[in-house]
Amino acid sequence: MNLVRLTQIFEKIRSPILYLLTITILFHFLKDTFITYYLLLSICFLLSFFFLFSRNFYKEFLNFELIKTFFILYILSLLISTATSILYMERWNMSAIELFIALGRLYLCPLFCISVYILIHSKENLKYLLSIYYIFILIAVLSVLIQEIYGHIPFFGESHYWKERYGKVGYSSITGSVNSYGICFPAAILAIFFLSKFNVLVKSILIALISLTAISISSKAGFINICLTMLVVFYYSIQRKEVNIISLSCFLIFIGIVTIDSLFLTFFGLFANITGIEVIPGTLGIGDITKGENFQKEYYSFSQLIIERVSFRWWPDFLSHLDYIIGLGVYAGSGALGINSGTTHNGYLDMYLIGGFPLILSLFLLIIGVQITLFKKLFLFGNKIIPILFWSNNIFLFNMIFFNGGFFHPVISFPFWISIAYLSSKVSKEMSPS
Repeated sequence: MNLVRLTQIFEKIRSPILYLLTITILFHFLKDTFITYYLLLSICFLLSFFFLFSRNFYKEFLNFELIKTFFILYILSLLISTATSILYMERWNMSAIELFIALGRLYLCPLFCISVYILIHSKENLKYLLSIYYIFILIAVLSVLIQEIYGHIPFFGESHYWKERYGKVGYSSITGSVNSYGICFPAAILAIFFLSKFNVLVKSILIALISLTAISISSKAGFINICLTMLVVFYYSIQRKEVNIISLSCFLIFIGIVTIDSLFLTFFGLFANITGIEVIPGTLGIGDITKGENFQKEYYSFSQLIIERVSFRWWPDFLSHLDYIIGLGVYAGSGALGINSGTTHNGYLDMYLIGGFPLILSLFLLIIGVQITLFKKLFLFGNKIIPILFWSNNIFLFNMIFFNGGFFHPVISFPFWISIAYLSSKVSKEMSPS
């Protein structure tokens, strides 16, 4: 079979490979249970990169436009971090296996981004990717609901809030740790609102279910992200004259909160511990898990939380001048990269500690380039994809101020890497509405 024939066959399975890769990436929680997960993921990546060379596609790949240039700079900075990590293995007492795992997590999302860039060939592809994502989040909702009924199921991962926090035990889901769901769901809500063909009632029910689940995991970030996401939905509901969706969604969320006892207490516990306003006496500081067996009332306002996350909460006191420039390598990635080390609980500061100035500057260039480009396209052609990506990215990037490791988490950072792949491809140049 000659190369031309092989290429023709590959063209027919191009989209299925893209969707299979996306599903595999999203179900990354299976990696700890099934070793075959890595085999499937490797096959998907290999098939993706085969197409890079199957018809001189690399010529387009090497056409350096702005975002693509920033992305390549980011990859180069990761290579510098890799070299630093290898040189510092003895310094941090890291084994070869630990280094391999950490580097695998470091490169996972960029490799996914490159693969999507190679495989995507129409706006329909992107619509399907976002549809796969919101279906995945709905399955995550189901995984939490099952545990609400039957208790913690180890298959879904660690049950981090193993004691009541704001009146409720929080469960992990197929998105990963218990904290991850609270940052993942905004893109799903926006995809349902903009892309799904459901009627008003079904859309509202799905949005309400996703939001109520975010409350049920007892996450401050989840609570805040509900507010931010619903503000976006409210704006576009007014603009698109679809006020029924936001009205019915909010009504269903309200009904869920007032009729489910555990959600009622959790909602007002979260509200009190974010705003400092006690609607229900005694909810301020309830369920602080940091005090062990004897839960003591300790209140951190949201503004205090932000200040804490940008005030070098964990900062090594043994940095050399060179460390400040090139970073500490993957050791600074802590649990997000599978390393037992401290964390700043700030995604940006952790990135700086991993790769120094090269990594953080290239990341900021990439973020600014992506968001400015999306903003320019936001009001053009009635495109439904752009507002999903733009606002999901804004919420994700905001959350990285107080959440570490999000850039390495394929579910949390999904919209961001999809945005880079989309804007770098020929598909984004199409002038038709989508």
